[in-house]
Amino acid sequence: MEILEKISSASKLELPEILVESEKEKMLAELKSSIENMGLEWQKYLGHVQKTEDLLRKEWAAEAGKRASYALILREIANAEKIEPTEKEINAEAEKMTARFHAHDKNNIDTERLKDYAYGIIRNEKVFQLLETPN
Repeated sequence: MEILEKISSASKLELPEILVESEKEKMLAELKSSIENMGLEWQKYLGHVQKTEDLLRKEWAAEAGKRASYALILREIANAEKIEPTEKEINAEAEKMTARFHAHDKNNIDTERLKDYAYGIIRNEKVFQLLETPN
């Protein structure tokens, strides 16, 4: 992350607002999923922390911008270095993710979206490995 921060600081990125908003929505979905996976109700959680979804989105503006810029940087490095996960790696990661779901939820999984997500995770891991490798 330190390497990404340095690259981001040295870059002149103009992030479209739609990317930042998309990242806020992703952050909200991640938190909501995490809360629900702990067996808590989302609305009760919001009441407990005394916040609304809109307030959370506003509070996350800077972090969402940072995450969006990091995603663009990682994608550009992957493209420049021609970093691609193999189909075998993607399938293995998707299977690991699927194993975390309850049996009744597995039928509702969009496998193509899951594989796209696995692709991104693996590609980013490979970019981090490249960045962390001493020259």
